[in-house]
Amino acid sequence: MQRFIPRRLLTFFSPSALISPIRPLSVAKTCDFTTRSFSSWLPQSLSEEWGEERRALEPQHRMGVVKQHIVYISPKKNNTFITVTDTDGNKKFSTTVGSLHLGKGTSVPRFFSEPVTEHAGQEAVKLGIKSAIIRVKGSVFFKKKKEAILGFRKGLRSAGIDHCQIDSIQDCTRLAHNGCRLKKKRRV
Repeated sequence: MQRFIPRRLLTFFSPSALISPIRPLSVAKTCDFTTRSFSSWLPQSLSEEWGEERRALEPQHRMGVVKQHIVYISPKKNNTFITVTDTDGNKKFSTTVGSLHLGKGTSVPRFFSEPVTEHAGQEAVKLGIKSAIIRVKGSVFFKKKKEAILGFRKGLRSAGIDHCQIDSIQDCTRLAHNGCRLKKKRRV
């Protein structure tokens, strides 16, 4: 008896399915979903292929080589927060205006965002970051976001190393849309 397997399950189980999501019918015949172990769900050829791809990725993580880092910049009205993480989400370091003692306990002027981002760029070079994705989040004016991004880039270049590159700049600011429509009120 032939079992029907949805195409999305096959794409989930095999990494090579990202290239060609349509699998031949013979693969669907060989899948056995009766047991609970994950490896037995995969056809033998797919599990071997998957294992080879995972083994190719493992040594990089074992040696501690992470290719990309994510820089979260959130400029606020009175402060600027910068956090650098790796792709797994592990925090490497973070800086603010207060941590550099620029504000001296008073209200922080808006032009202090540039030295903080510059300092973060220099710290990133000390960590040995090769490439970075910048994610900016904040509902401040675009000018302040631009200053923060340019300050980080200036910090990378001021360290004397030009090999660190910025792969992409993303604006992750959430926009309010007044939520979902409310239920119709009951008339009495």
